[in-house]
Amino acid sequence: MAKKRRNSQRSSSDPSSSDGSAVGREEEEVRQALSKKPRTLSKLAKKLVKKGLWEDKKAAKAFVTSLIEQGSVKRDVEGKLSVAAVASTTTITAVKGTLPQHKYIMAPMVGASELPFRLLCRKYGAQLCYTPMISSARFCVDEEREYRAEQFQTNEEDRPLVAHFSANNPDEMAKSAKLVESRCDAIDLNLGCPQRVAYVGHYGSYLLGDEDRELVLSIVKKTSEAVSIPVFVKIRLLDTLGDTIKLVTQLKEAGAALVAIHARYRASFERTGAGARDGAAMLDQVKEIKKLFPDFPIISNGNIIDWGDCAKNLEFTGADGVMSAEGILNDPALFVEALGEKGLADEELHELREYSADKVNLALEYLDLVKTHPATVRTVVFHTRRMLKKELEQFQLMQDCISCGSVEEVEEIVKRVRTYRENPDQFTFDAAKAKAEKEKLQRKKEEEGKRKRYEERMMRKAKREGKDLNHYLNIGAELPTRFTVDTLKELGAQEGGKEKQKTVWNASHGQHCMAYHL
Repeated sequence: MAKKRRNSQRSSSDPSSSDGSAVGREEEEVRQALSKKPRTLSKLAKKLVKKGLWEDKKAAKAFVTSLIEQGSVKRDVEGKLSVAAVASTTTITAVKGTLPQHKYIMAPMVGASELPFRLLCRKYGAQLCYTPMISSARFCVDEEREYRAEQFQTNEEDRPLVAHFSANNPDEMAKSAKLVESRCDAIDLNLGCPQRVAYVGHYGSYLLGDEDRELVLSIVKKTSEAVSIPVFVKIRLLDTLGDTIKLVTQLKEAGAALVAIHARYRASFERTGAGARDGAAMLDQVKEIKKLFPDFPIISNGNIIDWGDCAKNLEFTGADGVMSAEGILNDPALFVEALGEKGLADEELHELREYSADKVNLALEYLDLVKTHPATVRTVVFHTRRMLKKELEQFQLMQDCISCGSVEEVEEIVKRVRTYRENPDQFTFDAAKAKAEKEKLQRKKEEEGKRKRYEERMMRKAKREGKDLNHYLNIGAELPTRFTVDTLKELGAQEGGKEKQKTVWNASHGQHCMAYHL
């Protein structure tokens, strides 16, 4: 029986919690063992246990894995471990504080990276998660704390966590960051959002032009000075590789501790050239950028659909981590194999792998989390549609799912999927329903076309009149808050209130559907 480790107070699941001398001795033993010949993680762990440094292989694997993540130990494509070059043996530290683990990351997603979904992804291997995009302009002045309570939800299990903000004002960003710094591990500035609302509000990828560079750098600098935790920035590629390299350099000098690069070009609201999400991500540019910043954390975002993509991306780009949005929406267990790197026993990993391969299991597990950590029905429907797209379409339940008005109704749909799958004879294809759904999809496409043509007309009109291109698009573009919706509902219930309700709505929110919100 292997003798117990000398430092018995240290948790086997947290190798970093030991005193510095113990870690130094054990790291030196690892280096000596690997200097003789490369070894697999399992064989190295067995040797460490035999030497009496660790009580069991699981604890030894966890410690060695922490060295891999720090860069002290490297793993080749065959899984063999060896000592990394001296230049990469130290832990990368931020301007303030040490960075949280950031090899496998769940990306920030508007209305989709909420607490219950983060908890689900964490269980299946995500090391670091971002909140949905939070408006710093609203967050910092929310005296009633309603918006803050809605947008920033977390608990003790939800770490490490990055609070992800949109901003175009240094003071608002810094104040918002101060409000959450004790409940998260890093602050992130959104410079990647390509959506229309970002264009109208002048944030996200629409701040990446040269004309806003001084503003962006002042936001990063002021936020970094305001908080005691690292400040991250998420960007898109600029028009040339040189421009992107210059941006990363400036962000680093302004105080950014990490830059995540969505390897597609920044959005153009005029929609000329490649679209914001068109085509494969240009990982070759991430590779060139990382070469120039060997000791500065660069995260590669794009083309991550399954676990195989993670390894390919990391190997090709040399990035310090990978970030997934689309892939992890389809499969919250995208990073499950990463648990093996953390020392999870093969039997446990196999069990998790088998269980999570069934998307119905994941959907039901997510719904259970929602019962404890509530999310909007719209968000719940969205996640269910993404996880079970194939099954919902196969059993003609997609529109039923979209029409659900409660979590309980969504759960019933998921259970019907399971029933039909286990008992195929209980499902009967409905030709009339299929036809109706096809017609509805066609109408949706037509409406989207109308919206695009409206935007183009308004921009041409503004151009003819010598106004800013977004002049007319800003009129009535303001998103209604919950307070606004509740107030207008009360107004509509009064005698003669319907007309007043319509007038108020059109003045500030006319581009949004009043019937939908009210």
